[in-house]
Amino acid sequence: VFELVPFILLFPVFGLLTNLIFGRYLGERLVGIIASGASAAAFVVSVIQVFALVNNNFHVETVLIADWITIGKLYLPWQIRVDTLSVTMMV
Repeated sequence: VFELVPFILLFPVFGLLTNLIFGRYLGERLVGIIASGASAAAFVVSVIQVFALVNNNFHVETVLIADWITIGKLYLPWQIRVDTLSVTMMV
């Protein structure tokens, strides 16, 4: 379930890109539906993360998105930490 965390970021980005690229052709109503749908989808995934964290006895999970910077011994991953504070901010 924690693998869904990247979609919290991706849904609004996809909505933004869709509206930026095709917005002038879609009409104001459909653009609003896409924007609201992207936000709603991110909210639903956030609520799923709350229940997953509760079912996991509030054990902190770290979800790796990608390796961001690797230079010699310096390793900076792009990851999201799912804990009580982060799910509160997600919702």
